[in-house]
Amino acid sequence: SGGAAILAVCAMGFPLGFRGPLLVAAVAASGVVQAAPSTCRPGEGAGLCTGREAREARGWAQESALLQTHAALDQTASLGVDLDATDAMDRVGVEHISRLYRSPFDLARFLKNGIAAIRAALPSFSQEVPNMSGGLMKMATKLIEAITQILPPEISQSPVFMKFAKDVNGTLQGLTGALELVDALKVYATEGNTDMLVNVLTSALDQVASVANNDFLRNTGYHIARFMSALSDVLQGAGTSLDFIEEGEQLSGISSLFSGLMAAIDDLVPVDLQNNNTYVDIVKGVEGELGGMLRDVLTFVYGILDSGVCWKKSLERERFRPTLCGPGYHFADAQWCLPDSGGGKAVRATCLYNAETQGQWCLQPCAPGYAPFNRHCKQRCLGHYYVESPLLCGSERGSVAFAITEMIVKTGIAAVTKKGLVDIAIGAGFMLASTMTSAVSAIADFAKPFGHSQCPEIFAGMDHSSLR
Repeated sequence: SGGAAILAVCAMGFPLGFRGPLLVAAVAASGVVQAAPSTCRPGEGAGLCTGREAREARGWAQESALLQTHAALDQTASLGVDLDATDAMDRVGVEHISRLYRSPFDLARFLKNGIAAIRAALPSFSQEVPNMSGGLMKMATKLIEAITQILPPEISQSPVFMKFAKDVNGTLQGLTGALELVDALKVYATEGNTDMLVNVLTSALDQVASVANNDFLRNTGYHIARFMSALSDVLQGAGTSLDFIEEGEQLSGISSLFSGLMAAIDDLVPVDLQNNNTYVDIVKGVEGELGGMLRDVLTFVYGILDSGVCWKKSLERERFRPTLCGPGYHFADAQWCLPDSGGGKAVRATCLYNAETQGQWCLQPCAPGYAPFNRHCKQRCLGHYYVESPLLCGSERGSVAFAITEMIVKTGIAAVTKKGLVDIAIGAGFMLASTMTSAVSAIADFAKPFGHSQCPEIFAGMDHSSLR
């Protein structure tokens, strides 16, 4: 095991007199210590046998320890593990990362690559049947590439890093067995629920951070874990931004997106460089990829609205005045019946048996697939679009609620151009809004007038007379 190998390495660094106990400990840590066979000889007393066995057992243990220690050392060497060399490699990694983090342009490049890794998973996650395994594999590949850019070559090309990359791939693939994440991805793919998408992506980033912090070079791994946490900050800010955008709160959407990005920057940039110039440089370098990720998700959600809902159609109901009179009455005019005898009071005429009486009118039944609504006919939600609402039919309950919200908020949104939204944001105090052009453009585009297709005629071409 890895623990046995480390103890073995430590033992070889001690003076000869101290190696024995450490070697025995190494063997014990391996869990494969072999017991000495019983060697009591015929006629040998129990005391003599016990004493001799004890001596022979110690010799057996030492021999076994040496053999297994050599095996552990061979295994350690095959992984390229040398404690002194590993510590030196770790120090080089930390110094390299710390130096790069003092450059806003390098840090912007790293964050951009990290966001690109998240974005790489979106096409697979956005399929009708989400390809979770494929999306996580693409994300893992891109994250490894992004991490490689942070590390010096002596680490990124080492066996230690190769093992780390393998562990990251295996860990992310293991998430496909997490049923709550599988279900969350299905909800996103069918209803456009962006919170579910963010949950899956942040879980993946958390897992990579855990592998880096626990199973990689100690201090270098800690810095990689911090980088993953910073990407989570960006992602969570984008998730909150999407929630506000969907509700028509554009300025709150910009604010949340900006807050998530700033939290990530503050986590990584040295305190003495946390100033407006640094922020501007990093935001400029990152916002194109961040805006692209935002647009990818919004475009997908918008597509769900188009495919998931349709407008109900309304039809005029044929109407006419009532003309039927009861026995002893005859129709006079304008829906009135007069008594045949000339005496008595006039009464209102009635409608035909299949007509509905509303006030002074008779209304014909609605065509199949339609239901009475006030004085006209409104299309019913049937077939694929089975979810009812006053104006829309939907294939999923979430998509109808989302589309109705969209209708309500977009009638009151004025900023439907990038420039208009930037001006409003700057006026509200978001001075860096002018540097987030891609993200602001995506938010503005989502606010443009909505449009959904009309619902199909379920009973088109059928004989309606038998269905009335």
